[in-house]
Amino acid sequence: MTRRSGARGAIGVSYGTDAGRLEALGCRSVVFGPGDISVAHRANEWMPVEEYRRAPGIIESIIDDASAMS
Repeated sequence: MTRRSGARGAIGVSYGTDAGRLEALGCRSVVFGPGDISVAHRANEWMPVEEYRRAPGIIESIIDDASAMS
């Protein structure tokens, strides 16, 4: 995942997702999305257009990689 997104490694975040509940059911999860959490979910929320454009390609490549492994 980090190879596709350009991240330098796994990071922790201070917001919530359903990933914890899914993990309890035995599902491995990755929380991924474009934008910066520091400007998300508040007045005047914004996201760089380039990140919005890149996100579908990254997700598709992850799906392709997973499909090739099965």
